[in-house]
Amino acid sequence: MIFFLTGILVSQRLASSIDAAAVRIVTDYSPSVVALATARYELQTIEDHVTDYVEGGGRPGERERIAAAQTQLDRALADYLKLPFIPGERELWGRVADDLAMFRKTVDRTLAAADSGDVAGARSLMKGDLRAAIDRASADLSADIELNGNASDADGRLIEHGRRVSLEAAVALALASVLLTALVALFVYRLGVRHDELQRRSTAVLEEANAELQAFASRLSHDILSPLASTQLALDAALSVERDEAIQRMLRRGTSGLERVSRIARALYEFAQAGAHSTPGESGDVRAVVGEVVEEYRPLADETGTALAAALPEPRAVACNEGLLTAALSNLVRNAITHMNGGSTKRVDIAVVDVGERVRIDVRDTGPGLPPGAEASVFEPFVRGADAKHPGLGLGLATVKRIVEAHGGAVGVESHPGAGCRFWMELPRAGRARP
Repeated sequence: MIFFLTGILVSQRLASSIDAAAVRIVTDYSPSVVALATARYELQTIEDHVTDYVEGGGRPGERERIAAAQTQLDRALADYLKLPFIPGERELWGRVADDLAMFRKTVDRTLAAADSGDVAGARSLMKGDLRAAIDRASADLSADIELNGNASDADGRLIEHGRRVSLEAAVALALASVLLTALVALFVYRLGVRHDELQRRSTAVLEEANAELQAFASRLSHDILSPLASTQLALDAALSVERDEAIQRMLRRGTSGLERVSRIARALYEFAQAGAHSTPGESGDVRAVVGEVVEEYRPLADETGTALAAALPEPRAVACNEGLLTAALSNLVRNAITHMNGGSTKRVDIAVVDVGERVRIDVRDTGPGLPPGAEASVFEPFVRGADAKHPGLGLGLATVKRIVEAHGGAVGVESHPGAGCRFWMELPRAGRARP
């Protein structure tokens, strides 16, 4: 861009100087030379006609020719005086004007002598004063012509020099542009190589982190199962001896929660052990999972002032075990409730719809929505919102995506900033061949 602009500026400057020189030649120097040459010619013509008049005894026709030549002389001088003077020309014109004034007086004296019959005096004036006046005027006119000719030659050389410089500048700028383009291309190439290398390193780091997290999740799930089993036995023992109805209800709720956590932990453990791949023949009841998730998160929703509702579907099974399905849906519901923020209307709705050979589970909320452009990365590992206020690693939605896609399904989100989000996941119906 710099070379391009420099080229334009140089070209414009050179073109301007060339145009100005050409204009001076066409509109000043050349017309001045023509007018001055015409004036010098008419001086010689007047001298010839005066000579013929004196030698011819004062013939009337010669006086008319003299008058016509003087008119042509005056017209040429008038054309010349319309043009601008160049340096040194005004002083030169002063001498020419004095010469012409003397020439006119000498012509009048010569014609007067001839008219009075003094042919000898007229001849003497012609050979002496008239010839001297014409020589001086012709010499000064020639000097003026030469001055304009030299100025025209100088501008001609300026035009030639400008064209040569313009060509050289164009070639130099073209070479500089090619060199700069090559340097930029080399820089971009090296930058691309560097970017690819950084991308490969970043991918390797993420893959290593994912593998470590997968191993960690597997170990964590395994370590959770043992204490859960002990806690379950303790609750069952307490329930068998407790007679108070209210305490029995709390114990049963706790037992139900432990069973759900155990099921999720066992499913995640098995999923991790299988390399995050599904097991053939898996099946889970969507209606049962939706009901359990609503029951589990009702206290959290009430605590945050959020209305949690679900349109329970007819019983239908999808190709995913209930533990993993519960884990995935729990992530979506918990995410919706905890990111509700301070809106006037807080609501989370769960809906189940059939989409061809798949079953779609929608989780809609009335929260603030996602930042513009965040939809493409929200399901990626370690991605968290810039204003995230809740603890976490940014793996919840990534876990949902991993579970659903491993079972032949798909996930997605529609966000309307200021008006909430709709997260959804689709899973094949149980017994349907996965693509």
